[in-house]
Amino acid sequence: MSRLFPKKQNNLRRKRNRWHGEIIMDYLKRFRLVILITSMVIIAVLGITVAFLLGKEHNTTDTSQEHVGASDPAVDEFDPLNDPAVGAQSLAASILSYSPATDKSPSDGAKRVKDRLTGKYLKAAGDDSAPKPKQWNTWAHDKSKIHTVVKLLDNVDIPADATQAVIPIQAKTSVWHADGDQTPIRKSKINVHMVKEGNMWKLSDMEYLSVSE
Repeated sequence: MSRLFPKKQNNLRRKRNRWHGEIIMDYLKRFRLVILITSMVIIAVLGITVAFLLGKEHNTTDTSQEHVGASDPAVDEFDPLNDPAVGAQSLAASILSYSPATDKSPSDGAKRVKDRLTGKYLKAAGDDSAPKPKQWNTWAHDKSKIHTVVKLLDNVDIPADATQAVIPIQAKTSVWHADGDQTPIRKSKINVHMVKEGNMWKLSDMEYLSVSE
């Protein structure tokens, strides 16, 4: 029978081979599509992971050597009551930071830490007549804040039984504008005089060594 219809059988064989070829090509196309989609998903996940890790690293700030003003809450790594160096940085930053929009005068920075002051700075904390910078009204209108960051200039060896200490610091004061911009206005080198009263170190004076803009 096969010898009677060789041409018909050849046609059937060609159709069957072509059908098998189309099935194989269809599977290959689907397989490539699956591989492509899987690769895109993996790349997207890796990209998101890398972006997250880079963002986390970028947002991590080392504050162990700097102290900010009381207008921005910060937690000291060490107890400022028992460590005169830490206390000097924290208190100086607070005294030199204020908000013209809500404060009566620059001395309001000292008022916020009044219980940690002694001597002439304790008296200054109650003086609303402290001179205001000429930009005070402009800062108040713009709701800008005066923000000071302080760091130690040198390590100081303070005996355990000491009741007085002089801590050298550098204070960088900037205007923090309402739109987020910052304008540096002053850099000061200061000797902070600390006195121990009872179990608490208090700031008694700040001796300015140099001031630059």
